[in-house]
Amino acid sequence: MLYKFSCSDILNSALLDTHTGAVKYNIITRPHFIHAPIPGSGGRTELVPSRRSYLLDASGKKLASWGWTLAGQPTDICIGREKLDGPKGLFGSMGPPPSDTGETKGQLHHSSVIVKNRLVRSPLHSGNHYLELESHPMVTDVELITTFVLMEIMRRSRFANQKSSAAPASCAPPRSWLSRTSGKISQGLTRAMV
Repeated sequence: MLYKFSCSDILNSALLDTHTGAVKYNIITRPHFIHAPIPGSGGRTELVPSRRSYLLDASGKKLASWGWTLAGQPTDICIGREKLDGPKGLFGSMGPPPSDTGETKGQLHHSSVIVKNRLVRSPLHSGNHYLELESHPMVTDVELITTFVLMEIMRRSRFANQKSSAAPASCAPPRSWLSRTSGKISQGLTRAMV
């Protein structure tokens, strides 16, 4: 299966069949509020902003839905009539797989274009995003797409919250750097005037 995202926001996009150009699925995300318990308050709750995403078929029928915290963590997942308790219910397993074949079963192609039936990364980052998935006899395509979207958003939120030692925490330069730079500029101006 090869689907094209209609826009770069994968949580608010249509999935188009690349062979026919027809809309196969829609993913929409809407803000809402949930009741969250207040720690140490004796059972009181407060309204907390969150988001809810839906996977719809081409006719608009809801196939799956999942809730998000603002930090990008899924809270509950519903695929068809099955309700799961967050990512643990979806990604939990009875044990490790017997072997890893090293085969890719799905892939997101960022900023790509189709050239002669091949996906090629656009050098100008002006292409579309494509989702390539291999069907599996044990799960539905809806579950594969839902799992992919959840993993992609959790991956993005995980690495977006990491502080890099190479990048400073703020964009403002340290005051000592600023004073040395302004001192060199004034010294250069003085020399140029003399």
